[in-house]
Amino acid sequence: MSKRNILTKKNKKSPNIKSKKIKKNQKKSKKMKGGVDPAPLNMIEYQTFHKFFEENKSKILIPQEEINTHSVNYHTIENIKEKIKTNYEHEIAEINKNNNQNKSKISSMIENKSIKRDVILFFLEYLKNNIRYINFTEYLQKIESISDNIKTQIINSDAYDTIILVTSMQIEKSNFWILLLYLQFIDADLMNKIKENQKKIYVTSNIEYIYKYYETPELKLSKKVAVIYFDDMIYSGIQSASAFKFKILRNDMVDIFLGVGFISTIGLDVFKRFFKETIKIFANTEIIPVIDIQFDTWVNDQYNNLMKGNESIFNKLFIKLFTDENKADHEKIGDLFKKIMLEKICTDKLVSLEFNSNDVLKNDVLKKIYSMKSLEPKKGFYCRKTHTLTYFDHKLADGLSTMNIFLRFGTYPINEQQECLIESVINNCGVYQLTPNLCDSSETITDENSCPKTFYKTIEYTFNGQILNKIKTIDSYLNTLFKNKS
Repeated sequence: MSKRNILTKKNKKSPNIKSKKIKKNQKKSKKMKGGVDPAPLNMIEYQTFHKFFEENKSKILIPQEEINTHSVNYHTIENIKEKIKTNYEHEIAEINKNNNQNKSKISSMIENKSIKRDVILFFLEYLKNNIRYINFTEYLQKIESISDNIKTQIINSDAYDTIILVTSMQIEKSNFWILLLYLQFIDADLMNKIKENQKKIYVTSNIEYIYKYYETPELKLSKKVAVIYFDDMIYSGIQSASAFKFKILRNDMVDIFLGVGFISTIGLDVFKRFFKETIKIFANTEIIPVIDIQFDTWVNDQYNNLMKGNESIFNKLFIKLFTDENKADHEKIGDLFKKIMLEKICTDKLVSLEFNSNDVLKNDVLKKIYSMKSLEPKKGFYCRKTHTLTYFDHKLADGLSTMNIFLRFGTYPINEQQECLIESVINNCGVYQLTPNLCDSSETITDENSCPKTFYKTIEYTFNGQILNKIKTIDSYLNTLFKNKS
C-alpha cells in the first residue's frame, strides 16, 4: 500500500486528515513541556486541558443545598392510586344504574372493570417500589469508585503509555461535564505521569479520528493505548454505540473503556452485541435493570409472598390468576401474565409480544387482561419495556431512556370523560398543568418544564477568562482556543 494512501477515503464526511501530517506527528522527536510528544491532529495535550479544568472546577458541583431535594414523592403515587379507585367506583356505579341489562351481564362487566383496576394498581405498586433516585452525593461516590478503577487499571499500569480522554462534541452536554467530575479524582495522577514523562495523555471529542489514526497500517505501537469514553449513564446504548459507529476498532494495541457510573441491562447488551467485549466497563460500574427485567423479578417476588401466605393488597388478583390452575401451570401462567401486563400497560414497539393466544383463553383472568383496549401505548404511563426507572439530581433523562412523563407529571390511565389531576412523582417539582388532559396527550419534557433541572446546562465555562459559547462544538475549541496553549 502506498504511503500516500494511509487513510481510507470512503467516508467523505470524515475529517480531511492527510497521511503526511500523521507521518509527521509519528516521527516528530521534539518534546513539548512536560516531556510529551506533540498531540495528534484533533487532540490536545492534557496539560492544556488541565488549565481549563483548574479554571472551572469550582463551577461543576451541584450546591449542597440543592442535593437530595428531588427524592421520590411516594405520597403522590398513593394519591394516584386513590384516583384510580375513585374513577372505577364511578364507572361501576354507572353500570349498576343500567337496569336494562341482565344481572349476569352486569356482574361480568363489573368483574372486568375490577380486574382492569387491579392491574393498574399492581403496576403502580411496582413503580412505587422500583423507582431509583440517585442524588448527587451518591453519584459522586460512584464516580470516585470508578476513578479508583481507572487509576489501578490504566494510569498506574505499565501496560499503557498513552491515554486518550474522550468527551462530548458540545460543552453543554453531559459527557463534557462528567469528564470534569472525574478529573476531580484523577487529575493529579494524570499530571504526575506527564511530569515524570511516563505517559502521553490527550483529550479529544473525535472518536472517528481515533479509529482512523490507530487503524493506520504503518502505525507501530510499542505499548498499548487506553481510550476512555465518559458519560453519566448509558440507557438504551444506541446513542453511545453510534458514537463508535457500531464498529470494532481493528487494533489490538488499543483498549477502549466506558467511563460511566451506570449502564442499563439493554445498554450493556447493545455494547456486547456490537463490540464483542472489545469495549470494556469498569468493575464498579452499576448495571441497572430495564423494566422488562425488573418487572419480571418483582412479579416473581409477589407470587412467592402469596405462596408464603403473606398478606397483600394484590392477593385477590393473584388468587384469581392462579387458584384454579394446576401447580404445574403456574410458571407458564406467570410468564404470560408478565408479558400481557407489559404489552397492555408498558408497550415498546421494538419488542414484540410472543405467546400463543390460545394459552390466554385457558385462563379467565389472563383473557380479560388481554382483551383490554384502553391501555394503549402513549397513554397514561408513557412507558416502554426498555425504560429504566432511574433519575438523578442533575437531570431527568429523555423519553427514550426513562419514564420521564410519569415521573415529572404523575400521569395515569384515564377514560375520556375523566379529569386528569397532575402532581409530580418527584419532590419539589410541584403541580403542573399544561394541557386540559395531560394523561391522554403527547406532552414532552423540555428544558423549561423539566424537573430536576439539567444542572450541567447552567454552567458558564471560561478559559483564560473568556466565556465559552455553549452552542459551539468542543472541536472548535480544541483546534483554536486550547490548541498550543501549553
